[in-house]
Amino acid sequence: MGETSFLANYALMASDSRLRERAVELVMSGLGAPEALSSLAREVTRAANGIVGDPFLAERSRDIEDLVDAVLMFASHDARGMVPAKAVLLAEQITVFDLIITAKTQPAGIALTQRMNPRTEVLLKLLSVPAIAEVEGGYRWAAPGDVALLDADHGFLIINPSRAEVAALRAWRKGTGQPDEA
Repeated sequence: MGETSFLANYALMASDSRLRERAVELVMSGLGAPEALSSLAREVTRAANGIVGDPFLAERSRDIEDLVDAVLMFASHDARGMVPAKAVLLAEQITVFDLIITAKTQPAGIALTQRMNPRTEVLLKLLSVPAIAEVEGGYRWAAPGDVALLDADHGFLIINPSRAEVAALRAWRKGTGQPDEA
């Protein structure tokens, strides 16, 4: 339970009556739901940053911001929250925001540019997708829309694979009885 205990904080945040009341106040003042949620997330962050040196409050404000931003993505149907089917995601770390937004499209894999921390490991287990970490320079040589092959068992990522590499993967999958997803 220790490694997943941070997830209970999100349930507590979602049920926090003060956050809900403030969101309702903002909507009643004339803001639309997306604007109210965005404003709420920023208020929480400003309040936590006002208490200098408290790492707990700083982390909590980031967590609240992640949660509110994820709800905002759903409420506004923001295109940035849409992950293409069978996508390989490239990110520094995975957050609860990423879990909430990407879980519905179930990415094919995740490549992280940084080392995994315990929280990231838990979130990746919840997503249940192949993942690799410490992909140095990933942002320099990969761009949105590039085709990628990720092998989490061997720890490598191929960006824009050749036809021969794709054919080899398909042949391997056919030989192992795995579905062809390439």
